[in-house]
Amino acid sequence: MDNDVVFNNRIIFPTLKSISIIDYSLYKEDIHYDFIDGINLVIGGNGMGKTTFINILKYALIGGYRTHTRFERTYKEKRIIKRRALHGDYFKNRMKAYGIKPSAKVLVTFRIGDSQLEVVRSLYEHKLLEFRLIQKNSSQNENGEVLPQADYDELFNKFNGTNSTNGYDEKTSKDSFDVRRFRESIQYKYEECVKDLTNLPSFDAFIFFIINIFVFDESRSTIFWEEKNNADLTIQEYLTLYLLTDISIEIEKHSHDKKYFDSRIRHLSEDRKPLRKLLEDMNKTGTNSSANVSELREKKLSYIEKSKEIDGKRNILENQRKILSSELEKTMIECGEIEAQIQKYRSERDRKIFSKLDPRYHTYLKYIEEKKLCPFCMQDIDESLATQQKHLMNCFYCDSVIQKQYEVAPKNIELLIQNKAKLDQNIVATRDKKQQTKKQLEALDNQTKDIETRLFKLNLEIRNLEHSRINDGSFGEISDNNYIVERIKKIEKERNLYITKKEETQAKLDKLNEDIRDKKIRLTEDLSKLFTTYAEKFLPYSCYLKFDKSVYNPNYESYIPVIDEIPRNSSDELSESQSFFMEQSFRLSFLDVFYVNPTMFIFETPDSSLDIAYSQQAAESLIHFLRHSNSLIVTFNYGNSDFLNHIKKKLPKHRIKTLDMMFYGRQSITQINSKALHDARETFMENIDEQ
Repeated sequence: MDNDVVFNNRIIFPTLKSISIIDYSLYKEDIHYDFIDGINLVIGGNGMGKTTFINILKYALIGGYRTHTRFERTYKEKRIIKRRALHGDYFKNRMKAYGIKPSAKVLVTFRIGDSQLEVVRSLYEHKLLEFRLIQKNSSQNENGEVLPQADYDELFNKFNGTNSTNGYDEKTSKDSFDVRRFRESIQYKYEECVKDLTNLPSFDAFIFFIINIFVFDESRSTIFWEEKNNADLTIQEYLTLYLLTDISIEIEKHSHDKKYFDSRIRHLSEDRKPLRKLLEDMNKTGTNSSANVSELREKKLSYIEKSKEIDGKRNILENQRKILSSELEKTMIECGEIEAQIQKYRSERDRKIFSKLDPRYHTYLKYIEEKKLCPFCMQDIDESLATQQKHLMNCFYCDSVIQKQYEVAPKNIELLIQNKAKLDQNIVATRDKKQQTKKQLEALDNQTKDIETRLFKLNLEIRNLEHSRINDGSFGEISDNNYIVERIKKIEKERNLYITKKEETQAKLDKLNEDIRDKKIRLTEDLSKLFTTYAEKFLPYSCYLKFDKSVYNPNYESYIPVIDEIPRNSSDELSESQSFFMEQSFRLSFLDVFYVNPTMFIFETPDSSLDIAYSQQAAESLIHFLRHSNSLIVTFNYGNSDFLNHIKKKLPKHRIKTLDMMFYGRQSITQINSKALHDARETFMENIDEQ
């Protein structure tokens, strides 16, 4: 397949080289592992850290994310999107039982084409610490601010329109500072580097492929049979979006234009209705020359006065809103300054008091200070902060003297904390007032629109009555009729213009959709050839792919597996082993279609889902993937596996390597005392070594 013709760019996927997991107390030892082009077996009993190892590997490559940037909701027809992140303490919590080490980190080395990247991420908190880019004639550590992922995501969301419906203004000093901070962060530079080296349209595409294509985890997430949710794109639609970015962007742009034209057509149609009704009434009843024009004029003046009154109220509210914004900004700055003083005090205190203590002592004391709860029994501690500060002189558990030569300033720090609490309350109250002011302004806007509509109708009625007093009784009616008719013509002309634009846009959309469908079909043809090879190693039937509408989603075209000449529109039409293997075959086919350099595929516990009758066929499929110098990473429990034994027979010894998690993982008491487990491990390792 000529990807350069069908798709925007030739995609270059990563080739894993090595991983080091350091000071991560979930494991008894640091892990240093070099990946081979072959099968990398991550083996061990339940709870020994196999899945955590895979999650750390994914985290090292993409950061602490569960999904790429996805659709969340709309605001005034605007797409609001953001990445879904892992819990901030996801990896830290796995260390809790064994001692949390702030120095815990992972280092992964991988290649993208001719370039090599070395990435270091913290396992204590989610953040990229450093990365090194090594190319033919250069090697350099990339410099940039190390931002915690939560801070980076906040800036990422801000500049992708997800935090505010108002967007941002790079000209303001704060936004300008945030833009620089965002773009000069090491995470941003890493994402841009990976995007450029892979030829993907964005780092989100890299996240998407790692999570959905390169990893087939125990959740066995589906690509073929994912339910279509109107609130988001399916995995297949995201595939198209990332493979055909230019066309997808054009489609999104024209779709947005079409919605706008539809909206204008509807509004103009609504504007036309009252004019037509008024014209119809005038033609039926004629003009009422006996009506009191002066009364109508007085009514008109009252509307004008009401409008002026509303404008006055609006000006007052706008000024109030500006004052509240100024107060809010000032309070937040003051709050930040106090927080800095508190942190400075705590840092100095911690340095002098806790430097020689178990780090958990600091954690417990901080918990007591902030929560006013005992960290052991969770009971309330009804003491002032000043009293708690005195406990710093003695251990709060055994009452031993910690440090006698240090003077604390409990009154000062307590006062700062009290002031900060008041400022926090002021911030919340000010934001509430701003929101109330916003609602009041919206209500005034609605009143203004209503008055404008009433004034328009009143002006027409006054004009009609005034003209009716002219001796030629038909003059006023003709004049008013002409006026209204001209207004209707003007609206219809504008409406017809938008109808024409909508039709032109729809024609462009039809052409783009046809183009994208044609490319999907061509991709399906190439995928199908490879899918047939993989799937027919597993099933004794003809297998291929087609791109068509599902019987369950008739308005949605997708890749559908056809097995024994029967389109399988649902996973219920196959056994569990068959359905998950069709999913795996699709992923392997995709990686083969876009093969440029050796890459990887991660398969968690295949033996847990495979019927024993299919073990050999499943092994043959993965061996076919290894015809290239690819890395296959497979997690296994100890035990005799026909699947693994067949792979062992087919591959030379240098293409099989094990990472034994019993050596690194922490075993439960039951596992330590289980002779059966240790015998199974010994047998398993002997079988691997025998070749």
